[in-house]
Amino acid sequence: MLKQKRAQLLVDNTEEWPEVKEVQKQIAALEKDIQDARSRTVKTESKTLEVRYHEALDREQALRAAFEQQRGATRTQNEAAINYHIISTRDRNQQNVA
Repeated sequence: MLKQKRAQLLVDNTEEWPEVKEVQKQIAALEKDIQDARSRTVKTESKTLEVRYHEALDREQALRAAFEQQRGATRTQNEAAINYHIISTRDRNQQNVA
C-alpha cells in the first residue's frame, strides 16, 4: 500500500518532495523490519535444527552402545552354546568308545 501511495505521489511530484520522502522512509523502515524478522527466524530455525541434530546424535550413540552391549551378550551366549555342543559331542563319543 505504501508503494502504491509512493507511486501515486510520484505522478505529480519528484523524489525530493517531502511527502514522497516520508513514504519512502516508511517503506525502508518496514523493509528493515521484515529483514530483521527473517534474520531472527533463520537464527531460531538454525538453533532448533542444531538442537534436534544433537538430540538425534545422542540417541544414535545410546542405540549404538545398547547394540554393542547386546552384541557382546549374544556372542558370549553363542560361544557358550558352541562349547556346550563340543563338550556334549565329546562326552557322547567317549561313551560310545567305552
